Amino acid sequence: MKNFKRKMMKAMAITLTIMTCGTVVGCGPQGVELEPDPTMSYLYVSTRDAGTGTIWLEEMKKGFEEKYAETSFADGKKGVTVNTEAIRAASGQGLLGTLANSEHNICMVESLHYVDYMAGNLLYDITDWVEEDLSDGSGSIASKISKEHKEYLTGFDGNYYALPWFSGFNGVTYDAEMFDEKGLWFADENGYKPSTKSTYTDAAYTGRGFVSAQNSKKSCGPDGVYNTFDDGLPSSYEEFFYLCEYMTEIKQVTPFIYTGASEHYLNYMFQALTLNWSGKEDATTMYTFDSGNDTVSIITGFDGDTPIQEEIKINKDNGYLTTQLAGKYYATKFMEEIFKNEGDYFYSRSFNTTFTNLEAQTIFINSNLDPDYSPIGMIIEGGYWYQEAESALEASENKYGSEAQNRNFRYMTMPSQETGTVNEGAGKSIVLGDGLGCHLLVNNNIKNNPEKLAIAKAFLQYCFEQASLQTVTSKTGMPIAVNYDMDTNAYGEMCNYAQSLWDAYSTSLKNNSYCTTCSGSKIFLANYPVFEMGTGGWCSYDSGADSYETVRNGVKANLSAKEYFQGTGISKSSWDSNYNIYD
Repeated sequence: MKNFKRKMMKAMAITLTIMTCGTVVGCGPQGVELEPDPTMSYLYVSTRDAGTGTIWLEEMKKGFEEKYAETSFADGKKGVTVNTEAIRAASGQGLLGTLANSEHNICMVESLHYVDYMAGNLLYDITDWVEEDLSDGSGSIASKISKEHKEYLTGFDGNYYALPWFSGFNGVTYDAEMFDEKGLWFADENGYKPSTKSTYTDAAYTGRGFVSAQNSKKSCGPDGVYNTFDDGLPSSYEEFFYLCEYMTEIKQVTPFIYTGASEHYLNYMFQALTLNWSGKEDATTMYTFDSGNDTVSIITGFDGDTPIQEEIKINKDNGYLTTQLAGKYYATKFMEEIFKNEGDYFYSRSFNTTFTNLEAQTIFINSNLDPDYSPIGMIIEGGYWYQEAESALEASENKYGSEAQNRNFRYMTMPSQETGTVNEGAGKSIVLGDGLGCHLLVNNNIKNNPEKLAIAKAFLQYCFEQASLQTVTSKTGMPIAVNYDMDTNAYGEMCNYAQSLWDAYSTSLKNNSYCTTCSGSKIFLANYPVFEMGTGGWCSYDSGADSYETVRNGVKANLSAKEYFQGTGISKSSWDSNYNIYD
């Protein structure tokens, strides 16, 4: 533990340096009195002002206040008011300098830099709350958290100081309505085969073909199972590029749109490709640096441009090899091919650095309704994008009426093989991984306030009751990164896109293919920004002389997939000097 403790002490010094002086005050933003009613108890909860939105907090506030309207948390008081605030800085290290003196008792933070908050003694120990059975009989909070996530949350001293919240898996969303109208699904057999080539193989495609009036049954999709959410989707890279060519050459559909103002969003697709090719077992080693007795598919070198793939057991001494996962190489190769054809495959403004995510969402939403646009098949985005697009969706309904209501947008499963097609029983389950790192935490500055602690405990436990988890999911469309079910009524309240997210998430849980993108490894805990599944980190190239955030940047710099992939790795010497030093 020696080097890990040294890292903690260093983080503590940084935290103390940036902390502001002061005490918890009685006024909120713009001088608003925080506790105007002396007969009422108050709780202060903040959330991240970003794509995940504030609806979840509004719903929890409403339900919690109703449930505890007659409860006394302190002598002379009855009921509770939850004051809420959305804070843009609630990400990464953003609250380090303000949390100790903040009025916020509970915070939802994205991309939580756990080690830094722990080093500053900023988080309250909530272990007893987490292990206690909930009042609704659904078990404890701990019983709903995956083994891997527990190891991360308790990795410092065996206690809980934060809890998982949204499962922020990202990637590609497609317009299923358009796929229906344009016949863009792969057929079960003997489908229509246009003369276009798959640019991935530079050869004519000889597989299933596309659905037509004569043969409308869809293929079994990447999972190899009929009547699931990925039926008819491309099951190999070859098929994916054949679809792109079919879109552009025959159907006059633009395959992709994304926000050039946030080019790192391209790595959402890179993440999804890497996870689905690698599978949960291999992908998890990027965070644990330990495969146990299992082997991991690693690219150990190249024979010319041909990758040399070996099966290797991973431990903390050779953990650097996980930066060269085979799945990551093939994802790089896929992305390289996409950007070699970007002039045909992307909406023309996508690469404009002033083209915002909200503009991209609006055009994607309306592209198949507005005659002024060419139809666009897919958007590269975070799973949360539908919440961000609320105003655009409402405007679309006002303009186009019923045909714009509850659009059939869906989360897309990425293929996990290069060529050919997946037949029944020969596929792989969708693999998902959290790319946002959303967590709930309790401010340690209330540790000596029994009233605030009692309310905070009740609120956290309320959030993890079965009905609350269902409410948050149905209202926001985003799953929570714990184990729970959606009943028929709650599921039925969700829009098509939200249902597609839940279908993907619940399937990954059922099939044990959900990758918890964190671990209790001291190497991971001490170096979270390096190894997190964000849009930088392991997605990005760094040769020492040059660095590129996305494969597209690399392609523009004339790097091959091989060169870009090698530039995302960590050398043995760097590993030994900078990472394999934590016991």
